[in-house]
Parts: sequence; C-alpha cells; structure tokens
Amino acid sequence: MGSYKIRRLNLPQLVIEMLEKQHLNSCKDVLSHSKLELQTLLGMNRYKIDSLWLEVCRKCVSTPQTAYDIYKSQQSSVSNGFLQTTLHALDLLLQGGLPFRNITEITGPPGVGKTQFSFMLSILTALPASMGGLESHVIYIDTESAFCAERLKAIARSKFPQLLMQEDETIKILKRIFLHKVNSVHDLKEILPQLETEVIRNNVKLIVFDSVASLVRKEFSSEGMSSLMERNKLLLELAATLKDLAQTYNLVVFLTNQIASHITEVDSILPVDCISDDEDNGTGKNY
Repeated sequence: MGSYKIRRLNLPQLVIEMLEKQHLNSCKDVLSHSKLELQTLLGMNRYKIDSLWLEVCRKCVSTPQTAYDIYKSQQSSVSNGFLQTTLHALDLLLQGGLPFRNITEITGPPGVGKTQFSFMLSILTALPASMGGLESHVIYIDTESAFCAERLKAIARSKFPQLLMQEDETIKILKRIFLHKVNSVHDLKEILPQLETEVIRNNVKLIVFDSVASLVRKEFSSEGMSSLMERNKLLLELAATLKDLAQTYNLVVFLTNQIASHITEVDSILPVDCISDDEDNGTGKNY
C-alpha cells in the first residue's frame, strides 16, 4: 500500500497540496521521512504531523474489505447510475444509459457518427442542471484531430434551442470541456499521469477518448511479436488507468473505436471475445 496516492487519502486539500509541492505523492514518500523532517518540510506543528502520520499509516495497514462492503459502498456512491444519451431507444437498449464507474466502448466504421455522439455526451455532461445536464466537466482526448469547437457549439444549440438566447450559458458549456490533443504514444504517456489530478480539481464526470486504436495503429504498424507486445502493454495500461478513475471517482469513461475488416485483440481496449467483426453497424459495449 506504500504506492497509494496521497491525494486519495481523507486529508484536507491544503495539506495534500503542501505534500505534493514537496514531491510527497504517495504513502511511501511520506513515511520515508521522519516526523521531524516532515515538520521542517511542511512547516506544521507536531500535533498536525502526528495526525498526518497516523492517517498514512492506517492506509498502509488497511484491513481487507468483504465483497458486501464494496457492494454497499458502490451503491451508496452512485447518485446517478447512468448518463442518459437522450436517445430513448439507445438508453432502453443500454438499460438506462452509459453507466457510471464503468468504461463504455462504441465501435463502428468511419463516418458513422462516433465523434458527433461524443460531442453530444460532452454537451449533456456540461449542460446546466436546469436543462437536464450534470453541470460537470469533461476531459476530451482527441487522437485524430477531429475535435471542432464550432461543431460542438452548433450541436448544443440545435439540440437545446434555448441556448440560442443564452450566450453566457453556451460559453459556460464550452469552458467545461477540456481538450487534450494526442498525436503520438509519447503524448498519451505524458497525459495519463495527469488525468487523476484533473479529475479531482475540476469535478470531471466524463472522460471521452476518441479514438482508442487509431493512435497505436499509427505507431505500431509492424506485425512482429515485439510490436504486438508493446501495443498490448500500452492498451492494458490505458484500460487499467481509465477503469481505476471511473470506479474511484464515480464517472463515465467513453471510448470510440473504428471497426476494421479484421480485428485482433490489441485493436480494442476490450477482450477479444467481446468484439464483433460486423462492419455494417456501430456497436456499444460496457465493462
């Protein structure tokens, strides 16, 4: 448990910021210093350091939870079980919409409307609560330079005509959507460690990744075994990070993927037995 992130502990935000400023990002980082050293680094009195030390130690020797404890915790933390798409037939098919605490992947051929659907989900998340939205922030990761703010604004005003008369509300929606343009695997590896901090600071309730496999296809084009292993490792790391964020912070992760004529396990972030080779229709899957 030494690698457990400090920002996830039940500590005041000011204390967390002080620790991170001193590059004390995990329980191990804190416990590698004596209490006197921590007093000097943080400028805190002995009683506050004792309290901090105790909280960190408790996490490092935490007792196992039962499956029932985890189940009850998950049930109580989900105030809104699904992000509804406003498409009645699709919400019905998904048994309520896109589930929080999960990753949803939608696949389909180019031009089927995956990016436009991603825009719509972003709008619904950023939309004011008075209009049926979550009034929360979105992290949008674009790997194909397909993001267009003007198009997103047009979709918002088309779907919600009342925004035509409320320019201020339209601006607020656009400001709630944070865009990362990722053009290489190197770029992706740089932003992955930052995502958790952005989620915490900005009350993020939706992460969109458009699209998953296109990025790795561009850089791992060879058919050699080493290339396949690198691709698989990257996708597994990405899946683990996104799944952890979804469950820890009760948010929706939405991925898009293009269907090819032949799909291998590394083409998707989902297991191979969950993937369809059908090129004619887009499909959506949760896990």
